[in-house]
Amino acid sequence: MASDTVSSRRFYLPTSELYESGSKFGSNVPAFNNIYDVFINFAASPKLSNYVEQHNLHYKQKTVGSSLALYCSEALLPGSNIQTSTVDGIRQGMSQHYATFRRFPDITLTWYTQQNYMTNDVFNAWMEFISPNEVEVPRSRLSSFRKMTYPEFYKIPMEITAFSKDVKGPPDRLTKDPGVRTPSSITYFIEQAFPTSIIAAPLKYGKAELIKTSVTFKYENYTIQRTSRTGEIKSIRRTVAL
Repeated sequence: MASDTVSSRRFYLPTSELYESGSKFGSNVPAFNNIYDVFINFAASPKLSNYVEQHNLHYKQKTVGSSLALYCSEALLPGSNIQTSTVDGIRQGMSQHYATFRRFPDITLTWYTQQNYMTNDVFNAWMEFISPNEVEVPRSRLSSFRKMTYPEFYKIPMEITAFSKDVKGPPDRLTKDPGVRTPSSITYFIEQAFPTSIIAAPLKYGKAELIKTSVTFKYENYTIQRTSRTGEIKSIRRTVAL
């Protein structure tokens, strides 16, 4: 039996064809990791968005998600893993593995910190909304405690999109801007996300560097939508991951 590499004659394909293509759309060119967008939909929870607005001096609830998208310096496309179990054969001595649960690992996103510290205001307010610092009784009493917010109020959806940079071309019927076409893209619609950790940003004397804020999120699941363009043909496909 011949291997697929030999039978398909992929060994004959020049490597240069991966990055040199006569077609602008739908080629075999690999995707780059520096063209993406991250959007957090704060408007999905009016209580959270109002709280963030009260603790932010610069942006309103309708614009804070779009403003954060401009400053996301590092992002991750969510992954998943299958938890397995093992059955050992008694006589044959072979081990068989089978799937039991599907897990969605945490994602860590990093934002640039602005001079007005808007990024820090937003995520600190989000964490404060989850676990308010106001105690139910005076601080002088030993029975002071915190009451956590209900999950339905602090969990909101997020979107992480990676797309191609080839967007110029003939007018697209689906867009209003002439000469701009919808690129190939893949979007992860993350459901029920909330921050669990804000990584401290180090400060030091010496050469000046940009301050970044890294935030770790937990979420329940995600769906995937992919747009693929080949020449004048564009297709959309959505996959549900539960």
